[in-house]
Amino acid sequence: MLLIAGLASGGIAGLAGMVEVAGIHYRLIEAISGGHGYTGILVAMLGNLSAGGVVLAALFIGLIDTGSQTVSRALGTPIYLGEIIQATLLLVTLAVLMLQNYRLRWERRR
Repeated sequence: MLLIAGLASGGIAGLAGMVEVAGIHYRLIEAISGGHGYTGILVAMLGNLSAGGVVLAALFIGLIDTGSQTVSRALGTPIYLGEIIQATLLLVTLAVLMLQNYRLRWERRR
């Protein structure tokens, strides 16, 4: 079911891109993608592929995006700080998922 959903969503995304390029602009635009695919992967991973978890993760990522833009305007910090936080969250989430599958045991030497 997961494979079928992935193939269907990829096909729909491809059709949407084709319509955008062939029907509206008549050429490929360099900045056509806003990076929402990466954000979608991050939200799905943080939400553990459950509906409630994805909603909470999406709200959290939206809060990080909005907060990084606000802090950038107010304090002059780089706007990419929010993306660094999101990338760190993704790496930590992947590490936690990997460590759940492989348990480490400490044995005492006698």
